[in-house]
Amino acid sequence: MTQTEWELTVIGLFSRKIEVSFSIIKTKVEQLKEKGLNWSIWFTKGIDVETACRALYILEKVSRKYDLAIESEQKIALDSIHDSYIVSLRDKGLTLAENVGAAIYGDRIDLALKGDGEYRTMFASEVTIYTPHKNQEAKIAYGSSGSFDLKNKVSYWKTLHAAEVLKNWDIVIGESSLYCLIYYSFVDLCYSAAKK
Repeated sequence: MTQTEWELTVIGLFSRKIEVSFSIIKTKVEQLKEKGLNWSIWFTKGIDVETACRALYILEKVSRKYDLAIESEQKIALDSIHDSYIVSLRDKGLTLAENVGAAIYGDRIDLALKGDGEYRTMFASEVTIYTPHKNQEAKIAYGSSGSFDLKNKVSYWKTLHAAEVLKNWDIVIGESSLYCLIYYSFVDLCYSAAKK
């Protein structure tokens, strides 16, 4: 499949999924490209059509809802992407704490319990998922909880989150890779918006 065929297939699938005409979606994609979306890299990375369609949907929604030239709006938009990642894991059947949050940092995602304050996490609650990148295999990292009783919610949920990630490895790596792709594209969109 050529890049042009791939792009048209993604646009076609996207338009069918949200029941909007092909020409409207094609226009939206062109607008995203003008805003700084470099989705030709998606093709060269071998991103499948379904994944590209999901990424495009999230990026289009975020770029329409928020002014990505404004730093405070960028933060809110990124938080919505993080929340979307948690929702996607739950939709795939993972059991996660009610107050779990995510933070995407390039090729890794941290799952952690939300703490006091809007952007803080509870100490030692992180489970880090590393997506495949260059010569690096997908990995998981979480510090030792040592011995603990069930009253220690941080250690309890960190252990359960790690178990859920391992039990659903292929699903988690697929979703994490998708959201890391979205993150990089989001950064491009923010950078381009700030330059204008």
